[in-house]
Amino acid sequence: MPVDRRRIEARVRLNRLAIGGWSAQTLFAANRLGVFDLLCDGRALTAAEVARELGTEEDSTARLLGALAALDLVEHRDEQFCNSRAAEDFLVSGRPESLATWVALIGDWNQTFAQLGESVRTGEPAEVPEEHLGRSPEYTRRFIIGMHDYAIGPGRELARHLDLEGRRRLLDPGGGPGTYSILLAEANPGLTCTVFDLPEVVEIAREVIAEHDLEDRVSTAAGDYHSDEFPTGYDVALVSNTLHQEDWDTCVAILRKAHDALEPGGLAVVQAMFLNERGDGPLWPALHNLLMLLVYRGGRAYSVEQTFRMLEEAGFQHPEIHRMSPFNAGSFVTATRA
Repeated sequence: MPVDRRRIEARVRLNRLAIGGWSAQTLFAANRLGVFDLLCDGRALTAAEVARELGTEEDSTARLLGALAALDLVEHRDEQFCNSRAAEDFLVSGRPESLATWVALIGDWNQTFAQLGESVRTGEPAEVPEEHLGRSPEYTRRFIIGMHDYAIGPGRELARHLDLEGRRRLLDPGGGPGTYSILLAEANPGLTCTVFDLPEVVEIAREVIAEHDLEDRVSTAAGDYHSDEFPTGYDVALVSNTLHQEDWDTCVAILRKAHDALEPGGLAVVQAMFLNERGDGPLWPALHNLLMLLVYRGGRAYSVEQTFRMLEEAGFQHPEIHRMSPFNAGSFVTATRA
């Protein structure tokens, strides 16, 4: 009987998909335990030495390190373990492009994903959305710094692609840690930016801004984009990775406030992980769409055409999509105020 290679490949693919969460949990555990910080800068240790320094059980630690080696997150040579290049670059705390806090946040949400079936059954989020930035100071900091970790890569690419020549004042509503404002200010010496977000959020944003020595060009304004008016007099409004938290009417209301914050001829920039028009890809936005179901009431991923309609409903003209690299899940849409 001939081998049906397609059936075999489908079975292997499904098996890998079914245990994909195990790989993620291995990463989360190692990150939480401090494995990558311990093995940084070329430091190579045996499993027993790692266990002793982390205060973990030796055999269990050896198993974890073996799985990390299989995932190419550590290297295993002569009974010793050290970080792989990827772990050294992106999983060591405090590095310029570290994703360690972002990975910890995804680890939190991974627990929430276990409740996906119930949210699909009821249509209700698995978390209490109103508690996201008030649950605890520790969670708020992890959330905001995690957003900063994630935004560094996409933000640098946005700064390369977004033409702000001649623009002088940028408003960043829902700007979180201020990452996009910081990177755009660094790329555009004549630009000043205002990060508009909740009081507990802008407190953290000020720390991030100070780390980049940009206090003279990136300021903050405390407010709630749901209930407060935006400051005015700007020629750019950046709404980046924000609208997916909200339902359609709230998105349009936010964009109307951005419209009113701009001078005539002002530019709106909406950055997002856009779904295709059928809602079945690309993979990252499709999965992100499920996360929004789990953690926000009314939140969802939107398509480019939906974003165009929101902008036009808010009073903007001439919406246009700008694609960035395939390695960046986010593209951006621009539109102008008449």
